[in-house]
Amino acid sequence: MTYEQEKAQATIRLMSEIAKGRRSGEGRGCLTNEEMRAHFHARANEEPLEEGPLPEE
Repeated sequence: MTYEQEKAQATIRLMSEIAKGRRSGEGRGCLTNEEMRAHFHARANEEPLEEGPLPEE
């Protein structure tokens, strides 16, 4: 597989994941900035979220 083919496949995969996230946000509601910060802060420190789990697919 050539570099251009790999790049095209990666781009398609990325766009697909972005679309999946957008549909999920539209269907279940979006997280606030504070909720996202808390999520990534907890993951960086390997601490569980106090507010509850994030929505699952």
